[in-house]
Amino acid sequence: MQLWKLIPGEKPEQIEARDPVETARQVINASMDFTKVRYLGKLCTMAVDDEGMCKNLPVNEAATKAYLANCYEGTVWSIHGPAVVFDGVLR
Repeated sequence: MQLWKLIPGEKPEQIEARDPVETARQVINASMDFTKVRYLGKLCTMAVDDEGMCKNLPVNEAATKAYLANCYEGTVWSIHGPAVVFDGVLR
């Protein structure tokens, strides 16, 4: 499965993974939360650090943009820390 690794301050990196959830765990290296996002015009699942904001991790602009693209207008939350976008929606 194709994944996009979104690290704050870096360009998104496309990677291939046989076990996408385990790959996300390795990238995020923390308790994960999953959400639906719009990335590259497609509905996808994104894994994020569940406590990124509480840990004062940097805002992840690329992940926040993908998250807000699938939220109701006026949503102000941001994604903090590393994120992994899966190519499609996980079931």
